[in-house]
Amino acid sequence: MSKSRLAVIDLAFKKLDKTGDGVITVDDMRGVYHAERNPQFMSGEKTRDEVFKQFLKNFEVGGHVDGKVLVQEFADLLRIIR
Repeated sequence: MSKSRLAVIDLAFKKLDKTGDGVITVDDMRGVYHAERNPQFMSGEKTRDEVFKQFLKNFEVGGHVDGKVLVQEFADLLRIIR
């Protein structure tokens, strides 16, 4: 991954990490994720909570579920969805 892409990932991570502790929590994500923009929510197929939980599953790498996203996990996800 290029240095410029890593710099963008680092900036995005820091913006999401509201407490500055190097960890993005569920509460950090809840404050910035907008379920109402999701097509499944817009169609009435899923509730806000269901859409949010579905979004959080993107960060469950290798079955490791701890409710926290570290910078490496964040970078790994962005590498996959590139």
